[in-house]
Order: sequence, then C-alpha cells, then structure tokens
Amino acid sequence: MIRSDKGKTRFRVQGVFGTKIKGFEEEYFFLKNLYNEKGWSRSAIQSVMMRFVEGWQYDGLDKVHHTPESLDLERKVILLRELGHNRQSKIYFTTQYGERLGEIKFKEVQTFQALSNSKEYKGMTDEEFKRYNNSRAITLKNMIKKYGKEEGTKVFNEYREKQRYKKSKQRYIDEFGEEQGLKIFNEINKKKIQSLENFQRKYGKEEGLRRYCDFLASRRCSFSKMASSLFRKTESSLNRNDITYIYQPKTEEFSIYQKNRSFFYDFCIPELKFIVEFNGDVFHGNPQLFNESDCPNPFDKTITAKQMWSNDKEKIDLAKSKGFEVMVIWERDYRNDPEAIMNSIIKTISEKLKNS
Repeated sequence: MIRSDKGKTRFRVQGVFGTKIKGFEEEYFFLKNLYNEKGWSRSAIQSVMMRFVEGWQYDGLDKVHHTPESLDLERKVILLRELGHNRQSKIYFTTQYGERLGEIKFKEVQTFQALSNSKEYKGMTDEEFKRYNNSRAITLKNMIKKYGKEEGTKVFNEYREKQRYKKSKQRYIDEFGEEQGLKIFNEINKKKIQSLENFQRKYGKEEGLRRYCDFLASRRCSFSKMASSLFRKTESSLNRNDITYIYQPKTEEFSIYQKNRSFFYDFCIPELKFIVEFNGDVFHGNPQLFNESDCPNPFDKTITAKQMWSNDKEKIDLAKSKGFEVMVIWERDYRNDPEAIMNSIIKTISEKLKNS
C-alpha cells in the first residue's frame, strides 16, 4: 500500500498473486486488516481472496467502481467463518463465490459426492453398504458399542447438546456479540426456511412453485388427517347426538375473538366448555424434542420454540379465562399410543356429561 502525490491511498500487491487479484487490491488489504483485528490466522487469506475474486470476475464486476463496503465483504467473511464446520453447504458456496458461480460449484460437489458415496464406487454389495452407513451414524447404539454403555451414553448426550448449541441463537450471540450474532443467525436461517422464495431460488420459478405447493399439501394433509381422524373416532365412540362437535373438516374451527385477533382451536364441544388442541411437534416445538432456543418451524427459522410456547400459552389462557377446559395432545404422544390418547379424551368428555 502506497500513497500518491495527491495523498490518495493506492493499493499494490506484487507477484503472481497480485496479477490474479488485479483491480481488487483494496479488498485484499481490507481482509488482512480484518483478520488482524479479529486475531484470526492469516494462513488462508490468499485462498479466500482468490475465491471471492473468481466469483466477482464471473459476475463481470467492474474493477474500479466498488469498495469493501459495497461488496459487503466483512459480513461475508464472518459468515464464512461461521459456516466453516459446514463447507459443503450451498450457502457456503454462494457466500464465497456469489449466487451464480456458487450454485455451479455446489452442484459440482454434489455430483462428485453422489458418485464417491455410492456402493458402486466403494465396491460394496447392498448389505455391505447398508452396514457401512449404519456404522458411521452417531447414534446411541453405535456410541455404546464403541465406548461401552456409560461412556457411550455420555459421548452421545454431549454430541446432541453440542449440535443443539451450534444451531442455537445463543451460540451466535456468544461468538459474535448480540447485534452481529443475531444478524448472522437470521441470515443463515432465512435461507433454510421452506419458503416460496427459497424453492424458486433453488429450482427456478415454475418448478419452484410446483414443489412449494406439493410441500405445503404434504404437510397440511399429513397433519390434518391425523388430527381429524382422532376427532372422528372420538365422536363415533361417544355416539352422542345431543352435543355439538366442532372440528375440521366437519365444520370450521372453533374460535375466540380477543383484542382484534381470532384464536382458533382444533376441537371443541361448546356445551361442555371443552377444547382439545392437537399440537404438531414441529410447528409447536414439542418440548420433548426441542430446547427453548431451537427454531423448528420450517417456514420461519427466526421463531424459537420458546416463542411458540408463549404463543400457545396465550391462546390456552384465553380459553381458560372464558371457562373452557383445554386438553393438549402432542403429535408424538398420539403416534406412540393413539388408542390411549383417544380414551383419555373420551373419559374426560364422559365425566363432563355426567356432571352436566
């Protein structure tokens, strides 16, 4: 870096590397300063810079009219370091090379991985390949087999906690500070959301729309069939025509209006002041499966399980304030023992009928 007679800073990088990044010298010095400020190892700066330049050149970026700020370089470098544990992800490639070249590079890696991970490439039979894949999985069974029951269980539980923390909002705040950590966390999760925008970005406009509609249909169909099947069987078992059953698809959902909002409930017998909420594990953040800092909702990865629980509590508290008893059924519990769940609903309703 030198200064001209007019006092304006000019950047110069010599040698073969300097030739390769010509026009982007200021960005290179910016990277060096950033690495120094953060105390990061500078061993990979040149390779990181080369990949940035490759993407900028592919996009035909003007070599004059740009700055590190206009290229959002600091944010991208921090994001790359955060994604360092997942260098094979699409977001890592698109952050490093830009959307267009990153997409190409990512597909090339996917193609190679599909080949190298095949049983043909490894020369295995179907049974050998199945055993090989099962042995690599980090499961409780595999850890106990490898380390013994006590140590294996400890290793497995530590792995699970580490994985949860790595994906949590708190991890980003701890590492990058609240403002920068939240920014990175939201950006990463925005690209994971099962949204129309992300489907179209991945598959193109028309194919993305088709796949997104199929995705919505599969989620809604699976969940609504499970809940409505439970409620139909409950109604049939009770065999009482003197009470009103409100649930989809038989009727519209029961709702309570409060402060310019309508709160909807899955199943209701208004005469008995009885409500059943059938909570999907993912969309309501089953506390048996998720920590409060997890973001399980595939449509919005910025909503934590804790926020989901707060929203559900508000809804349940409102119903209780209106005199309703609310029974909450979790999807996981119903899948494990549907008959026991249905019997518990029938028992509660029968007792209410006796006392009415």
